[in-house]
Amino acid sequence: MLKVSPPWIVNYIKDNVLKTGNPLGISAKDLTSWSKGLNIPRKGEIVLYTGCEYQLLPYIVGFIGKLEKIWGIVLTGPKLKRITLSIADLLIRASARDRDYYNNLLALYANLLRKIGVDFSYLYEDELYAGGLLYEFGLEEEFSQHANRVAEVLRKNSVRKIITISPHTLELFRLVYPKYVDNFDIEALHFLELIKDKIDGLSLKLERSINATLHDPCHLARTLDMVNEPREILESIKGFKLIEPEPNTKKLTKCCGAPIETIFPHLSRKIAENRLKELKRTGASCIITLCPFCLASFRRAGSELEIKDFVELLTEVIR
Repeated sequence: MLKVSPPWIVNYIKDNVLKTGNPLGISAKDLTSWSKGLNIPRKGEIVLYTGCEYQLLPYIVGFIGKLEKIWGIVLTGPKLKRITLSIADLLIRASARDRDYYNNLLALYANLLRKIGVDFSYLYEDELYAGGLLYEFGLEEEFSQHANRVAEVLRKNSVRKIITISPHTLELFRLVYPKYVDNFDIEALHFLELIKDKIDGLSLKLERSINATLHDPCHLARTLDMVNEPREILESIKGFKLIEPEPNTKKLTKCCGAPIETIFPHLSRKIAENRLKELKRTGASCIITLCPFCLASFRRAGSELEIKDFVELLTEVIR
């Protein structure tokens, strides 16, 4: 029997996005805490757009853990209220260690962009989740409403160019928003494109040799056709050896199990475990990821291999 979350989960996520701007109703204070002390300008035509994704991950992981535990309970009558309250209680007590880890990754991205000479700003509490789950759940009317709300925020802040760090956010701004938002002409770039443009002027060298395999995110590889950029960067790093997870690499990559984890938490974990087994068979000692959801999915499934976000590797070689 397929273990699926109760249908009210979709409404819970939808209502939160429309009401608070993000799927779990996390406060702007928590979503922007990663930027404390970095002194990123608030105003500017070029913005680093996190889409709130890395910040949401520790809460999402806790949320999914709760779903896995309550899956078999019949959600009717007073039980629904009791379970809903337990989820809200869980969100308040999201792991501080996970919050620190994912917030630190965002700080690394900001510092990395500065190191390669990119001037950017950050919208702070004005930044909203880009709306990926609404779109992927097929909630077109709600997605359109939210996308136009996001576009209005960008226009209000005179944003002309967006730097993204998530395949999901990039796909939405580059390919989807123009279909739902009239005259959406804001340029969207991925941080990899900026790094690649600077690669000739950088000296990239690891202090220790690494044999690693690269997991291509579905949205980045299949939808956005961005498979060469990360490899060109990796190949320029002295001391780094890339081992491809053949044949399931580049556009033939396999899913990490996200973002279906909120609907099919057990299936999501199984998919992640299967992909991790494939990556392990390469003989690599490290897995490099390019998507916050892939990173969280693999970390949740667990692996004896080291799992790194791409920015963690770049931080080791760009000083």
